[in-house]
Amino acid sequence: GRQFETAVLNRDSAAIESILEAGLAKISFDQHISSEKFYNSLIQIYLDGLEIDVRSQVASSLGKSDLELLFSNGVYVIIEIKFEREPQDFSKLSIEDKREKARSLAQKGLKQIATKEYSNQYILDAKEIIEMGLGVYGRSKVGVLMKDRKVARDPQFF
Repeated sequence: GRQFETAVLNRDSAAIESILEAGLAKISFDQHISSEKFYNSLIQIYLDGLEIDVRSQVASSLGKSDLELLFSNGVYVIIEIKFEREPQDFSKLSIEDKREKARSLAQKGLKQIATKEYSNQYILDAKEIIEMGLGVYGRSKVGVLMKDRKVARDPQFF
């Protein structure tokens, strides 16, 4: 769990992608289900197994965030997961092309966090807020994009 937490707190997208891809790689190809809910649940259970305080489908005034992490140092992480299934001829794409597709999905997740204002309920309580778009392309590629959200404790907030 320390590796994942350190990667998040350091905003190390590449490390987070590697950690999550390693977890997905352990699942047999015929056990994957082409559904965003499947990957949401899978990632939730994986992070819970790393002893990270993870919550799913957290409601706010404009919708529900997919996952939220609360670290003991007061850092909140809001995660929106986006999934796209690979076409049958997925082997035509390079690994880097697949990862870029995953990152473009992550961008959609970040946009949804901003549009739905999922972080607003924490701006007075959190020490830091990290918004994370997490894209899953096919069965194995993960893309992560992160953005810091201003909190009220930050003198530049007001």
